[in-house]
Amino acid sequence: MRKQVVHFTIKASFHCLLAVAFVRFYLNDQFRDFLEKRTTVTTKFEEVEALEFPTLTFCIHPGGKTSVAHEFGLTNFAEIFLKETSTNLTLPQRFTKLSYTLNQDFEIAVRTWHSNNTNLSLRPGLTSLPFKKTWLKFDTQPIRTYFMGTCYKVQPLFDVRNSINLYFEITLKVNDTIDRPKGIYLYFTSNETWNGIPVQRWPRYHPTKLHLSFKSDFNKIFWRSVHQKFQSGVNNTSECLNESLQKYENMNNISQYCQFFSDGFDLPPCHNSKDLLKTFRMTLSKQWYSECFKLAHATTYEIEHFEPQSYEEPSQSFLMFNLELNSMEQEIREEIPLITSQSLIGSIGGSLGMFFGFSLSATFLYFFNKTLHKYLN
Repeated sequence: MRKQVVHFTIKASFHCLLAVAFVRFYLNDQFRDFLEKRTTVTTKFEEVEALEFPTLTFCIHPGGKTSVAHEFGLTNFAEIFLKETSTNLTLPQRFTKLSYTLNQDFEIAVRTWHSNNTNLSLRPGLTSLPFKKTWLKFDTQPIRTYFMGTCYKVQPLFDVRNSINLYFEITLKVNDTIDRPKGIYLYFTSNETWNGIPVQRWPRYHPTKLHLSFKSDFNKIFWRSVHQKFQSGVNNTSECLNESLQKYENMNNISQYCQFFSDGFDLPPCHNSKDLLKTFRMTLSKQWYSECFKLAHATTYEIEHFEPQSYEEPSQSFLMFNLELNSMEQEIREEIPLITSQSLIGSIGGSLGMFFGFSLSATFLYFFNKTLHKYLN
């Protein structure tokens, strides 16, 4: 009997050592990936019938007029939000005066390949551009940003169902050399992802941003669509911000807070720096604020940018870019678990059988037969 116990103990210890070694050297990483819910990204390409034309946001660079900054006694861009000036202007009025204004300081015109060089100037609100037998409609709205002054979001109100070729022209109307911009920043976003521009809030991905200089008159840009799917997230940033604002536990008096940047809050406008800083402390440092920018589905864009050679001296006050769809094929990027429950079980079972000849059913039957034999005898 003692011999059998020693034999069994040695055999059990051997199997335990094998199990520990197996987990330590093979399953350790897999268990960690599973428990920490690590993910990976898969990619595929699909030919689609319709694509969302990118929402274009135009930001003059630099975003503030130097002459106005000197008038207000500002030494850097952040002081416009931090201190009041001696003027009787409100914060929005000071910010507007410091920024470049569409159709006052610069113009944005658009035309198609088929429009016989007829340009249509964009203005705040709805603009319709004739295209073949239909209309291409754009909604142009100013958005206040923290780093770049007032930008202008040009949102398309149409889908792309075939090749489309558009020309955008930016013409400066600023004569003062000290206020002459160097170029523009051009953002490519969807109608759901532009909210991150005002305060540069991009927790999951970075939008496509391109700098176009007034030292180059012509730019060629090819674009293609990328649709990203995440395992968790919100459906709409603006709705999430306002819902979270209502649920915020310390918000006993919501009227004491205000909205200045165009990030989606449904609040009254901020009229002075004091109210704006109070809202800053209530939002930007809070976890729920960042969570609202994590979309479950997001369309982003990838571009190829070229500056074809010109044999004439650039005007320094005009630039044009030709925006052309690269393909109706859309890239789909999807976040999936690195190891699922099923794959973990399959990996454990397959590896045990391969490396140690370990079978659960054989082990169970062995102990069952031993127990049955003991009681029958």
